[in-house]
Amino acid sequence: MKIFLMAVTFFAAQLFVHAQAPDTAAAGSQGNCFDEYKAMFAKQGVYELKDGLHTAIITIRLNGVCTTYEGQVRTQTGKFILPVFIKNEDGKLVPLRDTGRKLNKNYDAYRIPLENKVVNGCSPTYISDKDELVDIFVIDILKPATK
Repeated sequence: MKIFLMAVTFFAAQLFVHAQAPDTAAAGSQGNCFDEYKAMFAKQGVYELKDGLHTAIITIRLNGVCTTYEGQVRTQTGKFILPVFIKNEDGKLVPLRDTGRKLNKNYDAYRIPLENKVVNGCSPTYISDKDELVDIFVIDILKPATK
């Protein structure tokens, strides 16, 4: 009987997981902001990443909702250096931690040890202390779209 109940619970959990709504973009836009940026970077390509301060787009996903922020990040030897800065409603750059979020420095969202490398202008998927998925796109190294 215990095995039967465990099997039913397992299959019910699987149905629940697969019934989750897909990611949606922030209010006023179509699609998923993360997927759109990921596709744009893959299609257009990027210039070589140099050490220093860069303009970035930060996407934060939670419960099927994707929100996009403009910000700045610092890189050194192909890796992100914390803190990550985002623009608040006043247009001021503030550290991400000042918004009540903290990125896990040790593991990415898939619980794999974090290498923190920038690949094709994109970060690994970080996980915040609020279980949000956080991705960083270094927008100023994105090549222009071909016509």
